[in-house]
Amino acid sequence: MRFAHVLSAALWVGGQLTVSLVLLPLARRLLETERRGQVLTAVGRRFGMFTGAVFLPVQLGTGLAIAWHKGVT
Repeated sequence: MRFAHVLSAALWVGGQLTVSLVLLPLARRLLETERRGQVLTAVGRRFGMFTGAVFLPVQLGTGLAIAWHKGVT
């Protein structure tokens, strides 16, 4: 459980850092304003959907399982 929890958190944070530190500067440098907005909006929506469908449920499920295993009520 802990491995799944930490892996999901690392992928979630890593994805956000990749978008913020890699994709955003590249988009600013290489794309014109209108196209940049379209690309970043599409990336944000896709990452947000993936986060809501995968990372958040895994975090909640494994976090609750870990807490239950440790006796937290």
